[in-house]
This record gives sequence, C-alpha cells and structure tokens, in this order.
Amino acid sequence: MRRTFSFILLLVTMTCAAQVTSYDRLTFGEKDLMGTSRYVGMAGAMAAVGGDASAAADNPAGLGVYRRSELMLTFDHQINIPSQGRLTQQFSVAQASWNFYFPLDRMRGVVGNNVMLNYRRVKNFRREYGMRLNNMAASQTDVMALKTQGLGENALTRADAWDDSEIGWLSKIGYDGYLIDPDSADNTLWYPHNPGNVNGTLDVRESGSVDEFSFTWGMNISNQWYVGAELGLRSLTYSKSTYYSEVFDNGNRYNLDSYVSASGVGMLGKIGLLYRPISLIRIGAAFHAPVPMAFSIRNYADLSSYNETIQSVVHTPEMNNSPEWISQPLRAVFGLAFQIGKQGLVSMEYDYEHDLDKRVLDTHWAKLGLEYVLANNWFFNLGYGFRLRQINDKGQLSDPVNTLDYNSVRLDTEAAQLHYANHITAGVSYRFKYAVAGLAYQCRLSEDLVRFHELQPDPIRMNNTSHKIVLSLAWRH
Repeated sequence: MRRTFSFILLLVTMTCAAQVTSYDRLTFGEKDLMGTSRYVGMAGAMAAVGGDASAAADNPAGLGVYRRSELMLTFDHQINIPSQGRLTQQFSVAQASWNFYFPLDRMRGVVGNNVMLNYRRVKNFRREYGMRLNNMAASQTDVMALKTQGLGENALTRADAWDDSEIGWLSKIGYDGYLIDPDSADNTLWYPHNPGNVNGTLDVRESGSVDEFSFTWGMNISNQWYVGAELGLRSLTYSKSTYYSEVFDNGNRYNLDSYVSASGVGMLGKIGLLYRPISLIRIGAAFHAPVPMAFSIRNYADLSSYNETIQSVVHTPEMNNSPEWISQPLRAVFGLAFQIGKQGLVSMEYDYEHDLDKRVLDTHWAKLGLEYVLANNWFFNLGYGFRLRQINDKGQLSDPVNTLDYNSVRLDTEAAQLHYANHITAGVSYRFKYAVAGLAYQCRLSEDLVRFHELQPDPIRMNNTSHKIVLSLAWRH
C-alpha cells in the first residue's frame, strides 16, 4: 500500500511539474531526410527497394535483399538559409553501418540472413531565426495575466512562490517584473500593466540532434518474400535560447530571455515485409512502434523590464525536472517499386506518422525515386519528397500553438513548426566489386509557421532553403 501511494504521489508530482509540452512532442518527433547517398538521392523512396543501410531504417525487410556483407560510412554537410534569420551550417556523420550476410546453399526456403549494426542520425536541430511583429493586438503579458488562473496577489508574493506547483512561472515573473496588475476590486483578476498595441521581437537559437543505434535482421525467403525486424535505442539532445522583447505604446518595454535544454533516451522497434510477386515488382510495408522515451528538461529565464521610473531584473530558479516518460509517434510505411529491365527502377513510398497525444497532429510524407544505370557500374538517382505536417481531425490545414499549462515552469511561449517541405534530390554512385562510392545533393524548400505566444491569432510564415551534400563510402566483403 505504501509503495502504491508513493507511485501515485510521483505521478501527481510529475503532472504538476510536467515540462514536455505538446509543442515539444512536435519538435522532438521531427525527422530529416538523412542517410546514405543512394537513399538521399532517391528522396528516401526505398521502402520497397531495400539493399541499402538507410532503406532498412524505413523497412527492415529490405535488409534481406543484401547478397554480401558491407561496411558503410556516410557524411553530410548542410547549409540552412531561413527567410527571417541567419545562415547556419552543420557537418554530420549521418550514418555508419556494418552488415553481415549469411547465405544458405539453396534456392527455395530460407535463402539467406543478414544482420546489421547501425548508427544513423535522424534529425539536426541546428538553426537560428528571428523576426519582428508590429502593432500586435495581444501581448505576451496578456498570457502572463491569463495564466494566473484566479490566484490572489498574496500567492505571488510568497517567498516560496517559485516552488509552488500551483503557480506558473510565467505569471510569477510577470508580477515580479511589474508587467501584470491585479484588479482593484478583485485581486484574483489580472490585467497587463501596459494596455494597447505592442511591438514584439523574437530571436531563437536551437541546436542538438536525434540519433539511433540499432540491431537489424533481415531474411530472404525463396527470393520472393523478405521479412525483417529492428531493435534499438533513440537518443535526443536539444537546447534552445529564446530572446524575446516587447515595446509598448507608452514607451515601456521588457526583455525575457529563456533557456531550455533537454535530453532523452528510448527504445525503438520496427517490423517489415517486402514481397516480389513477379521479378519486375516489389511491394513493401513496415510498422514502427511508438517510441517510449524518458526526458529530462532543464530551464530558467531572466527578465529585465522598464516601466515608467521602475527598472526591475528578475532571475528565475533553475529547474531540473525528474525524467518524464512520453511516447514518440508510431509510423506506418508503404512502398511500391517497378524494375525497368536492367536500366533501373522507379520507386514510390508513403509514410504516415501518428502521435498518441491527440493534440499532436499527423504527418504525411510522399516520396518518389528513380534509379538509372548510366553505364557499367555507374548509377544515377533522382528523387522528390513532399512532407505535410499539420492536418487536423477535420482534414484541414492547421498550425501549431504552444499552449503552456497554467502551472508550467516553462517561459518559452513561441512556436515555430514545420508546415510543409519539398525535397528535391539527385545522386550518382560508382559500384566496384568490393567498394562503393556515392555522392548526393538535396535541396529542401520548406515553410514554418511561427507564433510569439498562444494569443497571437495569425502565424508568421517563414520560408527556409537548405542545401545538403552527402558522401557515402562502402567496403563490400
């Protein structure tokens, strides 16, 4: 009984101090088009193709297509150019794998097995963006007043207010910074100290990555059926610095600088199937189970406000919350490929991601890839992918809002999330008997929707262009 009570108390405590928001789930669950040069060159449309270390990440059954062992290493260099922000660059080891092929001397039944040790990078968070919005109808201080949720002034003045799980830090820092005032007749009603229109400026810097370490198995049955499974770990590191300021009509102003860092680790599991009804057609499907991850988040903030003759500086405590369990989205993958004699192939893929949290909207990703044999051992790839992130339950386009709980200790109210992305890719490779060298290029044209806070009615549209060069080297044995 005592153990049960302690467990319930832990759940209640974690709920009160919950730091992983629905907006975080969107951010942490995001994926990039990353992998081998062949995979990137075909825009990732390889769920029904197989025979590639990164293709096995989408459909582990594709590992069964391998007919030899292979050690592969992939590097990439990406340049991001947002329409409202600064150019950033990042070099990554995108993938490293070692596949071991175990053939059986037969043509029917189990023809062979493959096992692969694999590292892959799933996401780079590196970006910097900033923007200004004039004559905003709603201020961040309106959010500060809203989050008080009927608290009296005496609650916000207590010495232990920062530690009270019923008091949100956004309201507390607004009160200490003279940005919100209680109603003169009822001190449980709160209003912004500075009414009227406001000009806001936002500057955000993000960094970190999501990486996967996995063990993959694939089986070839009669050169017609291929089955596979993958088990592994997914790790996340993330940090964000947000610099936000507002200037009011009356000349008052304030700066709120908030800092968030997160780390997480979880278990991933995938199963896949690939079928060749005839030699010219391949059909693939895979299911990726939701990934349970334990997250720890650290955050704090600094406020400088200037009201009439009062200048105040407020520093929040540093919050290091206990690990919080969430699950990342489940994923279903479907692929269809057509072999064009010995000249190459055409491949199509559709990916669907669904989060168990209903506040997180589904993701749809359509991919099309082409591989053509230019000459002996020379292969050329083209690809196109379209990703749409925001579809609500009515089938309409939507956009993200970072709605903080009234008692949240988080102060980063902004939301900037992918709306859609176009991936245009090309690649070339030369395949020796014992080695492979490949080079690919990716151009990503995307749009993000940005809000400064949850009461901003319309998002700002931010266009982004990124260029990526991918180099893969492999040794076959």
